[in-house]
Amino acid sequence: MTRIMYPKIYVGNINANGSFAKRMQNIKFATDKHTVSLYQKLEAQGITARKLGRHSEKILFFFHGNAQDITSPQLLEFCSGVINKDSLNCSVWLFEYPMEKYTQNPTQPLYVSEQEVVKKAKLFVQTVIEGEVPRHVIFSGYSLGTAVAAAVADRDSPQVSQCHVVLIAPLSSAINVVLTKKSAWIGGLA
Repeated sequence: MTRIMYPKIYVGNINANGSFAKRMQNIKFATDKHTVSLYQKLEAQGITARKLGRHSEKILFFFHGNAQDITSPQLLEFCSGVINKDSLNCSVWLFEYPMEKYTQNPTQPLYVSEQEVVKKAKLFVQTVIEGEVPRHVIFSGYSLGTAVAAAVADRDSPQVSQCHVVLIAPLSSAINVVLTKKSAWIGGLA
């Protein structure tokens, strides 16, 4: 089977719908002392991420699609539905693709390498798991984010009691990655 590799990922124009920083201020992300401490630790590593919901033994790590960001209304609506679903009872962490290479020209689209995105995503997950110590983890992604979720949810991920993978509108290559992993959590997906 031939696997198509894309060397660069388009993660959007961060000023497409107004200032990214301004949109971030208008959203009610978690602001408890412990979570803010994790935000600071992540930001010191060059990672932008935010948490929705309160502390829980279950964490959903969500990786958004192409040309979206963690302030996208559709993404926030989906996450609100997840948080408010009593049967799930989990907090949601949203990962923003790396923007360190963002140029001074706000109209210039931003491209980053696949390796750079996966490396930062794995560091993000590791940092949050070490800080929150969940028992259950769900890796989820939409469209392009499915490839990131699949790459992060491999056997080298930090140990928790249960891991699940949910791919929404997945890329076919992400499905192949998930189905070919020799990991304990994969049994329920095949």
